[in-house]
Amino acid sequence: MKTKQLDKGLLQLTDEGVAQLFTQFGGNKKIIGCVGELQFEVIQYRLLQE
Repeated sequence: MKTKQLDKGLLQLTDEGVAQLFTQFGGNKKIIGCVGELQFEVIQYRLLQE
């Protein structure tokens, strides 16, 4: 997956309120935060399929 596509997908998910995105200070590492396992599975599915 290309970086621009990933960034666009993560931005869409955070705008919808499905997840929160945290970035590591001084680096490019991204951490996706979600409330439960179901939300995490939804994020996985959407990133793989879309």
